Amino acid sequence: MSICPNCGKSFEPRTKLQKYCNPFCQIEYNQELTARKAKEKRQSKERAEILCSIFNCDRVHKNLCCNDCFQRGICKNRCLNSPEKCRLTKGAKRNGEEVRRI
Repeated sequence: MSICPNCGKSFEPRTKLQKYCNPFCQIEYNQELTARKAKEKRQSKERAEILCSIFNCDRVHKNLCCNDCFQRGICKNRCLNSPEKCRLTKGAKRNGEEVRRI
């Protein structure tokens, strides 16, 4: 007996690779997972608002600090400094409050 990761029902798998009780349960689980990842990506976009005074991002098309960028893992031309090291941040707003220059 196996337990479906989506609905929690116990079922008898027909093959060794079967993880879900039925195909619809698998589709629903994958849709929820995709929606959750998209929501996390949107939230990370909203929180990243520290601006850099010397670096202009090719992907986002603004002076966004690479340390807070949501595409940092896949970017080929990113700044390798953190804001604490370079101290070249511009004044910006994060959640409606002014961010001090480091």
